[in-house]
Order: sequence, then C-alpha cells, then structure tokens
Amino acid sequence: MPVPIGEVGAYAGSGGIIVLVAMKLLPFLFKKCNGNNKGNGKPGKAKTCIDRGERMAKYDTTIKQLCINMNRYEVTAETARLENNAAHEKIFDKLDALK
Repeated sequence: MPVPIGEVGAYAGSGGIIVLVAMKLLPFLFKKCNGNNKGNGKPGKAKTCIDRGERMAKYDTTIKQLCINMNRYEVTAETARLENNAAHEKIFDKLDALK
C-alpha cells in the first residue's frame, strides 16, 4: 500500500518549510558575513553596501528557485502517487479474479 505524502515527513513537505528556514537564517548569515556593523546604519554607496545588495539579490534568486522546484516536486509526487494507486488497483483486481 502506498504511503500518503503527508505521512512521509520532511522531504515531501511543502516548499514553505524550506523558505521559512531560509528566511530565518538570512539575518544570521548577514551578521556572520559582515562582522561588526560600525557604520551609521544608513544605506550608502560604500563597497560593503553594494556587496550586501548583490548577496541579497543572489539569495532572493535562490529562494525563488527553491520555491519553483518544490512546486514542481509536489506536482510530480502527486502524479506518481495517483499512478501508483491505479497500478495497485489493477493488481488487486487481477488477484481477486484469480480467487
């Protein structure tokens, strides 16, 4: 009997879990990468500001791609589950016919 997707666990969970974890880790990543913030806290045109903006854009692209991939995975997993159920029904019908 196939295992429902909801009971499988983390790998079959929604993409929201991955996005949530990524969004919670981003502030820690920026603190780790930037060290002490000795500036005035205002945005500017300093090299660190430009680098930070480029990193944020890169992380944003990565998170968006993770969401797209998770949506594709969910559709594929659902299709595989339906095909698996149909195949099992055929097998059970043939077994019942043999009785």
